[in-house]
Amino acid sequence: MEAKVNGGQRVTHWGAEHKTKDGRLISRQAIVPAPEFGPCLVLTCLWEYFKAQLIYVLTLMYHEHRVEYAEKSRDKEIKEDYRTGENVPKTFWKLVWAILRVPRA
Repeated sequence: MEAKVNGGQRVTHWGAEHKTKDGRLISRQAIVPAPEFGPCLVLTCLWEYFKAQLIYVLTLMYHEHRVEYAEKSRDKEIKEDYRTGENVPKTFWKLVWAILRVPRA
C-alpha cells in the first residue's frame, strides 16, 4: 500500500499492526522514507530539500505521538485516524497543529 503525504513524502507501506485479542485494531505504524538529496547544489534546490526534511521530521513526530496515544488508549474510544495513521496533514502548519492536537494520554 502506498499513500502520498505532504511534500512528496510517501508512506511506502504500513508497519506493525497491534490488535486486541478479539481482532480490534489498537494502532498501525507507518514507515515514511527520508527525502533524497538531489544532485543540484543551487540555493533553491537546497531550500526545497530543507523543506522536505522539515516536513519529514514533523510527519515522524505526528506518527510517533498518535501511535503512543493509541497504545495508551487501547481500551478507550478514540478517533480512528489516530489508530490507522491515515489522513496525515499535508502542510507545515497543519502538521504542527495536528501534533499539538494529539491528546497526551
